[in-house]
Amino acid sequence: MGLFLGSGDLSKAADGMGQLGELSFSRAQEEAADQGGAEILSRAHLPIEPFIGFFKKLQSQTETADSPFKNFISDHPSNAERMEKLEALAKKLEPPKEEPFTNIDWASVKAGAK
Repeated sequence: MGLFLGSGDLSKAADGMGQLGELSFSRAQEEAADQGGAEILSRAHLPIEPFIGFFKKLQSQTETADSPFKNFISDHPSNAERMEKLEALAKKLEPPKEEPFTNIDWASVKAGAK
């Protein structure tokens, strides 16, 4: 890029703009992965709430208040945005029909893991 625009601020700005364009693609991939994960949980008759809880815990440990600039330059959606979208999706997906893993002899599983 520097070859066409010269070296200096204009070239750096153009490079930066190209990287910003890639960020929205990364965010879209993350959103698709979140949706896919929620759908897999639903098809397996597992609750989505622990998945949402993961982002709540992550947010409490890693994020300060979101700012428009931070969200603009981030390559991932904010945890708050991810939780909001997953909560909306959870309302649309079929809830688990039964408690998962209730027919497993956990004592035997633990004994076999030693």
